[in-house]
Amino acid sequence: MRKARAEPLLGQPVTDGKGDVVGNIVDILIDPSGTPQAAVIEFSGFFGLGNRRVAVDWKALDFTIDQDHIVIRPHLDADKIKTMPEYTPEASSVPVATPSAAAAKPHQ
Repeated sequence: MRKARAEPLLGQPVTDGKGDVVGNIVDILIDPSGTPQAAVIEFSGFFGLGNRRVAVDWKALDFTIDQDHIVIRPHLDADKIKTMPEYTPEASSVPVATPSAAAAKPHQ
């Protein structure tokens, strides 16, 4: 079994399907039981947009190991990311980007 340290996830790069870095994880949203529900990703100039923070459903993220580091890829349509409201920690509710059926990761 290959192992890679998951700590700290904050600051870890997020890549697209081609392996290009599109942003970084800047926060993790957990529920009262301690289960991760979403990662806040700061997309850096993604698709011509300026830096934006978007909450992404934890289930929309694929974590794999490449040598000794973790590769994180969201399974989301680019259009969905572009239309999501920006994450603001002070908001009373947080919109979370979820994968569409076409972009959902395969069941394992």
